[in-house]
Amino acid sequence: MKIKKNELNNIHFLLVGLTLKGTVSRARTKLDKQIIDALNEVGKEEKELAEDNDGSVDENGTIVFSKTEEGAQNAINFKKEHTELLAEKVIFNETIEGHYDRLKSVLNEYEGEFSGNDAQAYDTLLDSLEEAEKAEG
Repeated sequence: MKIKKNELNNIHFLLVGLTLKGTVSRARTKLDKQIIDALNEVGKEEKELAEDNDGSVDENGTIVFSKTEEGAQNAINFKKEHTELLAEKVIFNETIEGHYDRLKSVLNEYEGEFSGNDAQAYDTLLDSLEEAEKAEG
């Protein structure tokens, strides 16, 4: 299954907010652990990207550049490369056979309501699960 890096955070929050039981809850937890690992990796990549462009990360986690003309150009370069980084897709592998199918089935029948970021994350996650199923197919 493939998910863009810029969609991982919203999917993580969607998953932890779902009320699920049994094997579907386990499937959710295993997928969410992989998403958390990917989010941590994205954070490292963002820091490296900032440093490669002579930026730094302050105590609040904000990426900052020097207030010079060169710093402004570095910020522009960073923003372009950061956009490309977040457009990349992370590949997730099903760790237990059938977990993605169970998760997809329950999400398709989920009775809760979604709005805002959760609605978008729900749609993205289902699309990713369906695409992964077609790719196996």
